[in-house]
Amino acid sequence: MRHLKEISRLEAFSDAVFAFALTLLVVSLEVPSSYAELMNILRGFVPFACTFALVTWIWYEHNKFFRRYGMEDPFTVFINGILLFLVLIFVYPLKFMATMVFARFGLGAPVSIEITNQDIPTLMAVYSLGFVVLFVSFALLYSHAWRRREALGLSDEERIMLKASLGHHVISISVGLASVVLALTLPVRWSWLAGPWYGVMGPLHAWWGMRTHARVERLRAARTVGAGAIVLAAMYMLRLISAVLHEARGPSITDAALDLRPAELGILVPLIACVLALSAWPAAVSERSFPDDAPAAWVEEQQ
Repeated sequence: MRHLKEISRLEAFSDAVFAFALTLLVVSLEVPSSYAELMNILRGFVPFACTFALVTWIWYEHNKFFRRYGMEDPFTVFINGILLFLVLIFVYPLKFMATMVFARFGLGAPVSIEITNQDIPTLMAVYSLGFVVLFVSFALLYSHAWRRREALGLSDEERIMLKASLGHHVISISVGLASVVLALTLPVRWSWLAGPWYGVMGPLHAWWGMRTHARVERLRAARTVGAGAIVLAAMYMLRLISAVLHEARGPSITDAALDLRPAELGILVPLIACVLALSAWPAAVSERSFPDDAPAAWVEEQQ
């Protein structure tokens, strides 16, 4: 995959926003004045580590997109602004929920959070809706990059990876929407299951990643087989030229000099068939699964 070397002003601004969001997660800005306060702060690092990891994951997804495609057109700037706004808002319910959950299991600092069982479904729904809108923003960015794939000069492999990233975000959106449904439809005493439901993201993302890896390997295999077929064809042409140059009598060439041996045909014919079958697959993935590109004038305007 291609990666841009220079960091744009848009990326620098986005990184500053992520840094500020991480600052909002800090356990305490005050130096402890006693041993008891120090121990409370240290216990608070468990939920802090969890929320820090989640925000870092969001930053990684954001950084990966802009390092690969580096778009700065108005649509990208607009969606990026929405995404950064959501990150700043998202850290508050994220920190609240992590602190509450870990405190109940005795893994965080003791806190006095006033919440009833009837409030849990609404809390989970708010958290999940923020999660969904956040990854909808990522999906919109990748969909926009797909529409500009020709202007970006993406190879077949890069197009497969772009679609794979879009698929990963669709999986995250689907899991978040299912969590909203669970939080609002399950009985109150079971509404907490909307939280552990996010655990299915791991297996789903792993499955989608394996599918993507298999597609990339098929594409590379098609290129390898194509190269092998070209080499065999070149060898046959050299053999034909050699037969012409070394023909001693008569203007014609013997049939034996022109024909490949059965063993050679047994290798060449399957290789050509594999080239035709495998080379058609990347084209179907990269050209037919999504709508056509934007008009050329619009693409030039985004440069």
